[in-house]
Amino acid sequence: MDPRELGGVERMTLALDRISTVNFTTIARVRGRFDDTQLRHALDALARRHPTLTARLCRRRGSWHLEPHAARSIGSRCIDADPEAWVEQAEAETRHDLWPLDGPRARCIWLRHGEADSTLLLTFHHVISDGKSGVLVMRDLIRLLADSSIGLPEIPTAPLESFFPLPYRPSQNLSKAFGLLMRDMRAIPAAQLPSEGSAPIEGRTQRLVPMRFTEVQTTALRTQARREGYTMHGLLSAAMMLALYDTGNWTDEPTMRLFHALDFRVYLEQIRRRSGEDSSRIGEASGVYASYVDTEHRLSSDTELHALGRDVTGYIQSQKADGIPFLTSPFSGGLIRWLRALLGSKTTLRLCESQLTRRSLAVTNLGLLERLDVQERYGGLEIEELHFFAAVSVMGPLGATATTFRNRLQLNLGHVEPRLSGATMERFQHHLMRRLDACDSSESLLRRGSD
Repeated sequence: MDPRELGGVERMTLALDRISTVNFTTIARVRGRFDDTQLRHALDALARRHPTLTARLCRRRGSWHLEPHAARSIGSRCIDADPEAWVEQAEAETRHDLWPLDGPRARCIWLRHGEADSTLLLTFHHVISDGKSGVLVMRDLIRLLADSSIGLPEIPTAPLESFFPLPYRPSQNLSKAFGLLMRDMRAIPAAQLPSEGSAPIEGRTQRLVPMRFTEVQTTALRTQARREGYTMHGLLSAAMMLALYDTGNWTDEPTMRLFHALDFRVYLEQIRRRSGEDSSRIGEASGVYASYVDTEHRLSSDTELHALGRDVTGYIQSQKADGIPFLTSPFSGGLIRWLRALLGSKTTLRLCESQLTRRSLAVTNLGLLERLDVQERYGGLEIEELHFFAAVSVMGPLGATATTFRNRLQLNLGHVEPRLSGATMERFQHHLMRRLDACDSSESLLRRGSD
């Protein structure tokens, strides 16, 4: 790995680290035997394949750079624990003060449940990875654990912006980018659940509420969404908005604003197919290769789930067609750099926090993990579950991460204490399951079986 300057999205992520928690954890339940020595060798090989995992952040000539770290080692620890201990560990791993100032920003926890039953947790700082990168890195770790003799070559990384076709680059669309910024600044504040407490960043706690769906339930949800003409992401987003409406018990018609993370690997491939250009591909590198779009929706007691799901899907597709994901995170990274030079760090960060925390909910859906060439079995190791959890305080008090593996949907809800209490989340989870249960009028989702 050669030293390189951070790109715009990476600079934005690093700036947000001052006002929020930007860690996330990838979790894999693994059946099969391995030992401490095998795990250490696999982690060392993993660091060689993905050098950003052990890179250090440093300042050079006033700019932040990633450069190779002399240690080139991913820290790890082993804990004997029951299978559900991953929840508590994932919550702890997404705390704010996790990383040393100049050390690697990736680490591993091995939860041993028995001789051939484990859960692996890989935690990353968002400046070196994103949700899909975390899944690819976990896949590589399990491959290396299953067969230490395989040679996985190093994957170089580059800033996200270096993959942009010229017509889509923010510098070529400044008028549209500033128009989008002004629209966001003038937008009506989105409805949020009432705050139940406040604390500085070091006093906030990330909480995780997992929701598992069986193969039958997952198939039922996907089939229903397709039948109604929208996506699984649209269905989950609509159900969560309606659950928020039920939990908040609003008497008026609140405006919900949702943050939708968007993966650039798939997005750029779609643009490449339309244009016919053979531009460079991100591939399987670990980095921040994601952006986002926002959608706004007015809710009332008469709002229907399927209509809302179609609205979410349609708004996301229209913004993708208009190139908006090129102008959200990428443009914001350059804007933050300019504002810090003009106004100073403190004022810039206050402006960022006031804008970013205006969402009602943040939703990240990685979709079918098999599309990332993740297999159920590698040698003597079988992946039973694979999913992730992201700290949610960067975009507001409430978020959800969704993955589907082995045709089983895993929805990890996250909230920030003391902003929202556990009791409030229990009500939200209850309403969410009720909304999903009612989405298919032919048969209750709950009666189809649950874990």
